[in-house]
Amino acid sequence: MKTTKECGEIYSYDATWDKATGKKPKAIKAFEGSTFEEPIFDDPIMQDLMENDMAEIFTTDVVAAILMCAPKSNYSWDLEVTKYGE
Repeated sequence: MKTTKECGEIYSYDATWDKATGKKPKAIKAFEGSTFEEPIFDDPIMQDLMENDMAEIFTTDVVAAILMCAPKSNYSWDLEVTKYGE
């Protein structure tokens, strides 16, 4: 079951994942939906905020979530910093 919202779709939680363990694994199905990944510089609202110097640092929700949830990583990843307007 999915509920359509203004900004995307929310799928209902599958409670069978609560019962998955190492001895009783659950197969992961391929994702059939679509993802939304727009660069921060293509967002007209973020461009307006940057042009009006509303803050010193801007980020997207995806980048903020990654930084907050990954205090230690087993895999390397890169963070790209771009200076706007100079």
